[in-house]
Amino acid sequence: MKRNLIYLALLTIGAISFDNAYSQKDDRPLIIIIQPHICFPVGEIKKTNGVELGGHLSIETMLGTKSRLLFQFGGGLLQGKTDNDPSLPYPGDFPAITVMQLRAGGKYFLTDGLFLAGLAGGAQSFRQGDKSFGFSFAPVLGYEFGNVRLLDFSLRYDNSMFKNYNLRTIALSLGYHF
Repeated sequence: MKRNLIYLALLTIGAISFDNAYSQKDDRPLIIIIQPHICFPVGEIKKTNGVELGGHLSIETMLGTKSRLLFQFGGGLLQGKTDNDPSLPYPGDFPAITVMQLRAGGKYFLTDGLFLAGLAGGAQSFRQGDKSFGFSFAPVLGYEFGNVRLLDFSLRYDNSMFKNYNLRTIALSLGYHF
């Protein structure tokens, strides 16, 4: 019995030490992040629309030494393409799409700086007089730089599902932390 308690104590101390080894050095209770991004369309939407430029404003709060709760608002503009292919039913200019997203989620640090995040929420699209509301989600892989965590770089798969189409993009973003 004593030996089991000693093993349990050693295991607990080891787990706490491991957790602290990968804990974030940033102990601010609230972190505000501005994240400009560039998104590349994936799937059917890439036939009609080009690169998206936009950004997000994120607010994060610590949940533990390795996790954060986050809220994100932002969006972007996907440029419409020009296609003069006569075989298309409507050759010419395709309309641009403006997308706004409001999402919440969590961020978990795998190591010191490297993180995975997941976001889910709503999205609003505006496309040549058509307004659609839909569900949006995004898994994220990223890295926060430096001891004070002032910058991060992330790769994100965005999927916003609307009534008539899905808007899927691969995003690269650079975030500045306040």
